Amino acid sequence: MTNFWPNLTFYLLVGLFCVLPVFVVAFKTIRAGLTRIRPQQPHPKRWAALTAIMATPLLCWAGIHAVLFYVYYYPHRSFDPSGWEVAPNKRYEMVDELQASRRLIGLDSTQVSALLGPAYHQDEASWSYNLGIRPGLGLSDGQVLVLEFSGDKVLRTRTYEN
Repeated sequence: MTNFWPNLTFYLLVGLFCVLPVFVVAFKTIRAGLTRIRPQQPHPKRWAALTAIMATPLLCWAGIHAVLFYVYYYPHRSFDPSGWEVAPNKRYEMVDELQASRRLIGLDSTQVSALLGPAYHQDEASWSYNLGIRPGLGLSDGQVLVLEFSGDKVLRTRTYEN
């Protein structure tokens, strides 16, 4: 029960600063439309308020999803060795397809070098490639593709946030 008041305060502020402006804009727009389309309609404010109450949650949901899509969207591209070499900060666009195709599994170190170029970090068991910073709201120094070797062959691949 100790977190009740801070949580209530948070949700009241969200309602005040996010939901209320959406409601007001929806109400005014619907009222203006009703008075223009049906000038003899009795009680246009009541109908506008009822419609705005029903539309506000949908509009908030659509707005949140539009913002998240804008922030997190990035194109997914097929792997292209020349694109991998030319745009090292955009490699995150190609890594999903590269991992899904399992194209690297079973390649030896010389084949990997020919395909991906030199790794930024290399030891006997693994090689690491910088992928760039994937769009989003998180604080990240970028993603890394790690190729794990067994003997001289790639055993598995994984990515992680640096």
